[in-house]
Amino acid sequence: MTLPLQQYMQTYQDSVVIEHAARSLETQCMARYGFTVTFPPVGVNPPPNADDSNMPRRYGISDPATSAKYGYELPPDPTEHPQPPKPSPAGIAVLTGRKALNPRAEMIGLATGLLAGLYPAWRPARIQPVEALRR
Repeated sequence: MTLPLQQYMQTYQDSVVIEHAARSLETQCMARYGFTVTFPPVGVNPPPNADDSNMPRRYGISDPATSAKYGYELPPDPTEHPQPPKPSPAGIAVLTGRKALNPRAEMIGLATGLLAGLYPAWRPARIQPVEALRR
């Protein structure tokens, strides 16, 4: 099945170029902060087919033999993929812009957000709608 939109979709080669550019920027950013990170080579984890939109499975299973063998799941991928890098907590902070989670800070933020949202809503909720329209 070929749809007219398929010709405008991003190809796998385009995805590889974009991923390479993003990894280059991440590597440069990490280097500015004194970290060395090595990402797996770009393009070693291709999608199940070269069509990134997975058109053959988009509208259901189209191959009776594959569906009889694997059901609705994709066939297993026989290729061995490299493990992703495991950056240190400091490296994660540089990449994400966040330090490690602090449960106490998270709870204070949650409580502050609840109070800041509930109190202004509570005051008008006590007023009758007709009275609110008069004000």
